[in-house]
Order: sequence, then C-alpha cells, then structure tokens
Amino acid sequence: MANMIIANTPASDLALTNLAYCSPADHLDFRVPGPGLSLANVAGVFILSVSYPFTPPESIGSGHIALNAIQRRHAKVSTGESIYVTRFIPPDNFNIALLTLELEFVKKGSKNEQGKKLLVLGTTSEVSFLKSIGICDAFSVTYQVPKLETKDVKEVLKQLNVFAEDDIDAAAEALKDMPIKKVYMLIEMAAQGEYGGAAEAIYSGKEKIKIAHFYDCLQNMVRF
Repeated sequence: MANMIIANTPASDLALTNLAYCSPADHLDFRVPGPGLSLANVAGVFILSVSYPFTPPESIGSGHIALNAIQRRHAKVSTGESIYVTRFIPPDNFNIALLTLELEFVKKGSKNEQGKKLLVLGTTSEVSFLKSIGICDAFSVTYQVPKLETKDVKEVLKQLNVFAEDDIDAAAEALKDMPIKKVYMLIEMAAQGEYGGAAEAIYSGKEKIKIAHFYDCLQNMVRF
C-alpha cells in the first residue's frame, strides 16, 4: 500500500469502533500471514486493525480508508486528504494487549459549576499484562468480567448464526473460558474465510464458518 484517501466511516456504529475500514479488495493488502488479522500502519502514527463494511450501502471506494474523528485527529488529517498507509507485520513473539479506551467529557452536576470532568472507560482481554505494567492502577475502579462457560458460548454462537448446527457444540467447547472480546475477535477472523473475502456471505447466512478453518484461526491466535 501507499497513499490512500481519507474517508469518513460510512455508518455511525462503525465510527464507535477502533477499526479502520476500506474496500474488500484493499483489505486483502493488509492481511497478516499466520494470525488471520489485518493490520495497518497509518502514517507511522498508530497501528489499527482493518476491516470492511458488510452491507453495500456502507461500502468504501477503492484507494480510500475510513477513519473516525478521533483517529483523524491523532493522524492530523481531514476527510479527502491523502495519507500514507502500509501493512503492519508484527515481529516474532510479538503480542498485542487489547486495550480500548473510551473518553467522554461529562458535565458536572450543578448548572452553576464551570468546566467538565473526564470519564475514561477501558476494556481489555489482557488484564494480567496490564496489571503487570501498572496501567490498571491508573483507573479508579476495575472490574474483571468472568470468562464464558461452554453453555454461555453456545448461546452466543447460536445468536451469531455463523456455524452449522452440527459444529456449534465443538466450537463452543473450544471457546470455553475465553473472554467475550476474544471470542468475537476469533469469530471475525474465521469469518473472513481461508482465502479472505467470505465475511459478507457468512454474516448474511449464505455460508457457514468451516470448523477446520476455525480451529486453524484458534491455533494462530494462541500462538500470536
């Protein structure tokens, strides 16, 4: 990849994610060998996971990359401008601690008071790592959500409707004791298909995730 044109995220719900979005064709250029992830180095400023919208009304043109307002501000670019984007390949033994921060300015209770408070919400699947480097100490309150049991995972998979009925039990057993955030990340990886580009058919119900490919993605995630 080289220069891409900045676009707005095509839907309000996509703007709430911490992903960058591009066309399905451009998405293939960001695939990382092995882990099943797609990662982009945006202007040397930050690394983002890359996906693409699954519905035609939310499509993004070739050569464009959609960033939300916070991402554009950090990259110091505006919609319509050009930005240098390359695929990011993690080095060996590289591990990503997933930490999502949501910043919101909250008005104080009294109308007579001036100024605002800053509320920071953090969610992560790597609590032990964040504790080891002291990041958790920066938050006033921390709460660890219990991991999913097999029966809970089965309910999640049934609602997602991305596996064949005969494969749900096996997939649920493989996902037990995994944090919900990692479950959704793994499903997203597997839904891309062995050769990429299968997500739209998977999420629309036209196709199902192949259990063998799902196991491959699971092994890659554990190694990664």
